[in-house]
Amino acid sequence: MKIFLAADHGGFELKEYLIEKLKKQKYQIEDYGAFKYNPRDDYPDIVKDAIIKVAKDKNARGILCCCSGIGVSIMANRHPKIRAAVAFNKKIAKETRQKNNINILCLGADYLSQKQALEIVKTFLSNKFLGGRHERRLDKINQYHSKNRGNIPKIKNSDLRLKAKRIILRPLKNSDAKDIYLNIQDKRISESTLKIPWPYKIEDAQIFIQKTKKSLQKKSEFVFGIELKNRKEVIGCIGLDKVNFEHKNAELGYWLGSKYWSQGIVTKAGKLILKFGFEKLKLHRIWCCIFSDNPASKKVVEKLGFKREGLHRETSWREGRWRDNVRYGILDREFERS
Repeated sequence: MKIFLAADHGGFELKEYLIEKLKKQKYQIEDYGAFKYNPRDDYPDIVKDAIIKVAKDKNARGILCCCSGIGVSIMANRHPKIRAAVAFNKKIAKETRQKNNINILCLGADYLSQKQALEIVKTFLSNKFLGGRHERRLDKINQYHSKNRGNIPKIKNSDLRLKAKRIILRPLKNSDAKDIYLNIQDKRISESTLKIPWPYKIEDAQIFIQKTKKSLQKKSEFVFGIELKNRKEVIGCIGLDKVNFEHKNAELGYWLGSKYWSQGIVTKAGKLILKFGFEKLKLHRIWCCIFSDNPASKKVVEKLGFKREGLHRETSWREGRWRDNVRYGILDREFERS
């Protein structure tokens, strides 16, 4: 049996002690950090890799340590294939294995001696899931989770590279920061969007890229750089935000460097992203909000087949004044594939 261990500064000494003792008992141990004591480290950063390892191996077990055990248990239980619990004595450790089939044990170093923790770990590793009525209850939990999370489609890396005759849409890279910074240096771009700040700094581009990477991992947002095939330069961005797989809808957003306006580029990018949303993400509806005094952007979405659904009066404070938003939407069956 493989055992993956991880701990932040609060559980560092306990983790080191457990590793030493478990190795003597011939367990197959993999340490995922922290590898040195750092009072400023954050447990989500430290334990995430161990959680992923346990999730990928149904026969593996995980042990996570922090001050209380609670923080790491919350982090672990965010993964759909993890069942984590905090145990403060051997009885809890036994019952969580037998009745709840936990695959990650969480320990609070501030509340347990090292010897107590070791006994709890031994109990966790030596007990098996009983199944029966307990399995039925876990199945109901899984059904509830699936119902409320929605069915998330599997997306391959190849699905994230969208091509048309002149353009390519692809996930952003760290090296794109300069292109984004240079192409967004027109105040009209900021004025026509809600989230782009002005003035726009290179640091803003770097932060934006990191955010898109994290959102892509979570599948909560899919942002693509718009790249001209003959230039290898990101000249804008387009993406689907607020992706809701339960209700199968998402919000469209985009911007384009001003020297590329009125060339049909956003329309081509829009067709690619809509096809991706409806065919790969299995969405039913895609919507967007456009400032009422932005006729060019309204023309783009209308050309893509969006229908005007309503007016949100004075919903956005931008450029020192209240601005109206026009709401547009398009359904899967309304999208013209070509």
